[in-house]
Order: sequence, then structure tokens, then C-alpha cells
Amino acid sequence: MQKEMKAEDTRIAGISLMVGGVTFVLGIFAGIFGDYDNNLWTISFFLLSLLCMPGLVVGLLGVRRRYGEKAGSFGKNILLIGAILGSVTSISGILLAMKYGGLVYAGPAVLLAGLTVFGMVALYKKPLPRWNVVPLIAGFWYPLFIFLPMITSVNFGERLVSIINYVLLLMQGAALVALGSILQADASQETATA
Repeated sequence: MQKEMKAEDTRIAGISLMVGGVTFVLGIFAGIFGDYDNNLWTISFFLLSLLCMPGLVVGLLGVRRRYGEKAGSFGKNILLIGAILGSVTSISGILLAMKYGGLVYAGPAVLLAGLTVFGMVALYKKPLPRWNVVPLIAGFWYPLFIFLPMITSVNFGERLVSIINYVLLLMQGAALVALGSILQADASQETATA
């Protein structure tokens, strides 16, 4: 029998997920607007590897611990797989920065792909107290952006596609913050009832 997650642990996971979501968006935008003339790529690398990934991993493990049983074994395990594979991918990118530094950008995509699958399960099983669509919104766009670039470059015109990508990345970051907020509110309700 699994112990119930403490309210303080839930709060920490919620805060981590919110910080991870914000640094994810900032890191991706710094990478998009970075070039050889400025240090935005370095800032992007730092934000994604040292702030975003640990925050997202702790946050998603908190989501797994809090809502995993209600989502079933597949939903619970896909979050764990995403967190582990995303972390390994990002760490590989850090260690092999000279040759494979792009893996730092693929790490969040792997992690968020796991969240996307959990989001599909959440639509069916409804493990969250409200807004069960949030994990799907929080996870879907960036993995598509990284792993299936032909989908994100539909021939509507380069400027329109860029604007759509920026808006969807902002929505994804907002959904990550909302998911962290759901965890926070859940911890507050648990404390109030105890």
C-alpha cells in the first residue's frame, strides 16, 4: 500500500512545476532568438538544463505521485518513463555539449511527450479534481515542434507559422503553470480538511 503524499511535498511539486514551466518558455524563446552575436543561446542552455528540467521532473513526479493511482498503471508509468528518459536525454546533452548539445532541447520534449500521453489518459480517467485537459495542453506542442517539424512548418507563410508556434509555446507554458497551480490548490485543500 502506497503512502499518501504529504501536503508539503505536493506544494513543492506544484511550485517546481510552475518554475519549470516558466523557465521552459524563457529558455526556448532565448534559444529561438539567440544567435552567434549574443549570448542568448548560452542563457537558453543554462535555463533549460539547470532550471527547467529539474523543475519539470520534480513537478511531474509530484503529479505522478498525487494522481497516478487514479490514472491507472499506464498513466502513472508513462510519467515516470518520460521523467527518466527526458532527464537522461538532457544530461547527455550537457555532458556531450560540444557534439550533441541539441539534446538539451530534446530532453524537455521527451518529458513533455510523456505528459502528453498522461494527458490523453487523464481525459478518459479524470484523475485531477478539475481541468483534466491541462496535462494534454501542457505537453503536446513542444514534442511535435522538436520531433515532427514538418507539422509545425505548414505552408501558411513563414511569419504566420512562427506566430502560431510562439502562441502555442506560451499556451503550453501557461498550462504547465496551471498544472502546478492545481497541485498547489490540492495541497491547500488537503491541509484545510486535515
